[in-house]
Amino acid sequence: MQLCIPAWGALASGGWQIPDDLGPAGLARLLGTYATRVLTPRGSTAVSGLELVTALRPPTRAVRTETGWTSGPVEGSRTRAFDLAPPEVPDVHPLAQDRGPEQELVTEAWDWHRELTEREQAAPFAVGLDVNMAFLAAAGRLTLPLSGPVHELNPAFDKKLPGSWLADLSHVESDPLLPSPFTADGSRPTGPAWYSTVKLAYALELGATVQPTEAWLRHEHGPYLDPWHKRLRQAYLDTMAALSVPLDLADHDPLAFLDAMAALKTTGDPAELAVLTARLEVHPARVTERQRENRSSTAGHRG
Repeated sequence: MQLCIPAWGALASGGWQIPDDLGPAGLARLLGTYATRVLTPRGSTAVSGLELVTALRPPTRAVRTETGWTSGPVEGSRTRAFDLAPPEVPDVHPLAQDRGPEQELVTEAWDWHRELTEREQAAPFAVGLDVNMAFLAAAGRLTLPLSGPVHELNPAFDKKLPGSWLADLSHVESDPLLPSPFTADGSRPTGPAWYSTVKLAYALELGATVQPTEAWLRHEHGPYLDPWHKRLRQAYLDTMAALSVPLDLADHDPLAFLDAMAALKTTGDPAELAVLTARLEVHPARVTERQRENRSSTAGHRG
């Protein structure tokens, strides 16, 4: 049994957005709905999301033997922790103490700006929509490692093999109106650097030649988050349906979809809206779009 005591601060933060005027019956319905569609809340929405991964991918299961029952591994689940490759560890990790900045895995530019073009300055506003939950869908297709890294020299690049690759992408041409995805500050790369598999796969999509000289690779892998993605997607669809927003409304009538979403703030069921908001916050690695002030001299960042 798990207890939710609002007077002690339960669901007061950590991704939860509970209306102040929601009564006991509404709160009970909110918790029951969330538990049915996702899982019983375990604290913050982020913790609940991580707990859901474990619930759907338990490391062990009961196995019958000649002498009784014992614990055995679950195929496709991670049963133990794996060491990281040297380029992947954070700066405080022992493996990072003797490496230089050029030996660290490259991340994208999270804080970037540029001067607006004349055409952009003339536009009255910018709109961004995530109708199909692109981040969640990408998580479902993501191939994750199920074994530790193996060091290899001059490997042939395989976009289906998760790992870190040392390659030179200084020749890659990208959109000049967006930051380069191959450096941490958005500038064009100037030489070899460590990249994840998805980074090099994107370079291939841009028409680049990819020839890694070194890599840390995981040969055991699989779509580890697929059950998690399916569970959350269905929870989202069920909640939107309960709020009277059909699945295909945005596809055949975008204006009606925008009107329906705007109306939810005043006419939507408060408990269902709280479930919707909480459900959208459970991604363990969720990238949240930050709302920024409208500025005449800068453009927003690209996640």
